[in-house]
Amino acid sequence: MARRLAVSCVVLVALAAPAASLGDVAEACAAGDCPTPGDDVGMLQVSHKAVQAPAIQPIARMAKTPLCRAVGARAWLTQHTLDLIDDNLVPMLLAQFDEAVFPPIRNSSYGFSFEIRNLTLRNPTLAPEDFQLSFVEGIGLRLEIKSITADVSFSYKAAGDSWWNNFVSTSGSADLSIGPGTSLGAGLGASINAMGRPEVSVVDVGMSLEVTKLHVHGTVLSSLIEALKFAIVPIAQRLIENMILALPADRINPILEKLSFQLPLPFGNTEDLGLVADFSVCSITTGSDYLAVDVVGEARSQTNPFLVYPLQPLPIPDMPPQGWKEDMLSLTMTKWTINSGL
Repeated sequence: MARRLAVSCVVLVALAAPAASLGDVAEACAAGDCPTPGDDVGMLQVSHKAVQAPAIQPIARMAKTPLCRAVGARAWLTQHTLDLIDDNLVPMLLAQFDEAVFPPIRNSSYGFSFEIRNLTLRNPTLAPEDFQLSFVEGIGLRLEIKSITADVSFSYKAAGDSWWNNFVSTSGSADLSIGPGTSLGAGLGASINAMGRPEVSVVDVGMSLEVTKLHVHGTVLSSLIEALKFAIVPIAQRLIENMILALPADRINPILEKLSFQLPLPFGNTEDLGLVADFSVCSITTGSDYLAVDVVGEARSQTNPFLVYPLQPLPIPDMPPQGWKEDMLSLTMTKWTINSGL
């Protein structure tokens, strides 16, 4: 089914303000009478379809952070957004992980310490319908993957680290095949840290690993290790779950920490003012069928901190715009967002 990026937008002002449209505002600016801070420009409401919005859980209040002084806008993402991600992310993941080599793994279990190196994934397969993202109220997202297959190769070293087996030491390489009975489920949390940066966390990881073939090379214990596949699979399963739990801290959050949410504005004397649109994230909230992101949504100067719009934005309603469930993205913003750049 073809999907479209339809946007519902509401610009909020005081309830007593006269109704106006963006055209009215544009005409006023063209005549040299742009709204100034404190002016009411009316309420603009644009929605492709007027339907009754279902009841949802109230949005959690913003947590004050160094990067968020006020909430000027809120974006609502729906299941249509997640469906689009599902359709496009699977091919990207398969291309990313084919021939991927993972960092060394060191661990211990059942009285043995071991190290796995040159862990390489080949020929991964996953149908788009077997990859699904959904909303989880109060947490974030839920990821469900099933029927994963792949070929895996690695080298290893293992040694006994207890008094009864410290004479045992072996090394070699192995090849295994992951069967279609393999599945993975995980909760993906989204939050804002104390410095105002978005963070991702992984919770409630569950995995079922099916190993259809295991061949061990380079050791006289090959046959014994292959026979112990029933004991090796649970260990490998726990290792993968731990890798997934550590993924945000190791790989994702360091990238998010470096992201800038200040977008340079290509008008005005930007070299002197350093005028930017500030989309710093204030809060992230999820319900059973939406994810809401509060942002500052302010035009401001990076070089002159005293050039700040003096008023606070009006509160944003907890309810999204009408027809929001039919769209991928709905946006609610206050006139403060517009006036801050005038």
